[in-house]
Amino acid sequence: MQFQYASGDHQLKAKAFVIATGVRPRHYESLPELKDWAITSDDLFSLRENPGKTLVVGGGYIAVECAGFLRGLGNEVILANRSSFLRVFDNDMANKVVDQLEEEGIHTMPNTIIKSVNKLNDKLYEVELETKNG
Repeated sequence: MQFQYASGDHQLKAKAFVIATGVRPRHYESLPELKDWAITSDDLFSLRENPGKTLVVGGGYIAVECAGFLRGLGNEVILANRSSFLRVFDNDMANKVVDQLEEEGIHTMPNTIIKSVNKLNDKLYEVELETKNG
């Protein structure tokens, strides 16, 4: 495999390569007010204090991971996603992971979208969710 970047050409040799292109997490596009109130998974690691009860929105492995460690800290956690969880993974394994999350006390809500958010005070929000039969 050859690649080029600013300082010149380089050649890498290995039995296998992992190319993880990753992107910066983005805010929930349909509710612009969340840009001011919500944080991304990257921001979670910069918090100075435990966020407490948390709504994690997303269904990929990062959302599942964040829900798991927040629950491990003792927080009440709701994990909501507009479709199923871990949908790009093997269905049997994804279902086992979701079952385990629920056994650990995480409330999972597939096929769920945020309808509205109201800021009640500095650390408290009221979130209206809509769940559709999937």
